[in-house]
Amino acid sequence: MLDFIKSTYDNIHDRMKNPFSENNSTPFAGTFLIVFALYNWEIIFSLFSFDPFDFRADKIEIINALLKEHAWYARVGWPTLIAFGIILFYYICNNISLGITTWFNRWFKPFILSITDIGETVAKDEYERIRTQSDMFRTQYNDLRDKSAESQIKYEKLIQDKGEELNKTIFESQSMLEQTQNQNKELNNTVAASKSKLAEYEELIKTQNNILENKTTLLNQLNEELNDFKILLARYGTSDIFMDVTQRVTELFEKNNIFTANNKEMGKDPIDGKVKELLIFYQTLHEIKTLIVNEDENVELAGKIIVAHATEDSKRKQIIKHKDQPSALTLGSLLSGNSTISGKGFIIPFPPPQIK
Repeated sequence: MLDFIKSTYDNIHDRMKNPFSENNSTPFAGTFLIVFALYNWEIIFSLFSFDPFDFRADKIEIINALLKEHAWYARVGWPTLIAFGIILFYYICNNISLGITTWFNRWFKPFILSITDIGETVAKDEYERIRTQSDMFRTQYNDLRDKSAESQIKYEKLIQDKGEELNKTIFESQSMLEQTQNQNKELNNTVAASKSKLAEYEELIKTQNNILENKTTLLNQLNEELNDFKILLARYGTSDIFMDVTQRVTELFEKNNIFTANNKEMGKDPIDGKVKELLIFYQTLHEIKTLIVNEDENVELAGKIIVAHATEDSKRKQIIKHKDQPSALTLGSLLSGNSTISGKGFIIPFPPPQIK
């Protein structure tokens, strides 16, 4: 009896020291709060009512009137008693339910199963037959286990006997493998040396090919330059007054293959009242050629050769020139600017001299 009182006291003391522990959780606190709120709902509603038409003095007067209806111990005591009653009612109903469930599982359920599951029972003769068959299977299992043990012993002995032969064979195979690896290593070194020499030869051949390609490219460029058509010098005028029209003639040939040698095409009149001539030096087909074109003659680029075509205006001006300008033009005057030149053209053989 004293031990029971002491253990009860210790339990209550531990619960008071740590009231929020998991072992100290009871349904009383929550039940009491709910019952207390329901029992004193009018006071709680008045405290938390925020009606804008209620003044503070009116609200205090209402709360005081509600508190005077019942004493404070009644407002606390009745919720406490009701909470204990609810908890007691819950435990009574819970135990009754547990008892019903236990009775059903222990007595009622087996009785129902004995009536409904008769097919699950087995006759004694059938049971004996199954047990005899099970014993026979157990005996066969033991025999097979013994045979398996004997086979395991024979297998281990065979492995032990063949192990030495296998180890010897493995040792010989490893020796042969090492020899083969050494030979392969020497062969790889020889192959690496051959590859190195081959790479040097390939680099040398590549260098020689690059040099040959560069020379071929330079030779092709030189041939293209020699075969290319190019205006070297063009002068327009007469006597000792000329102007350089090299750029102008080049532009005219780029626009069209034919143009007229007159003041308009050349850009201006270098000497007024005189019949002019156009002197052209050009490079084509490994040669430097020259052509003297009379004023108003048509100049045409036929392939890579420049030719002049006389017109009625050019013929008329040539008659005037022979009357008024008896002096003949010379190549030296065109190159130096001191005299004139006559003739319809000449060829300077390849390689051409420098023209200053």
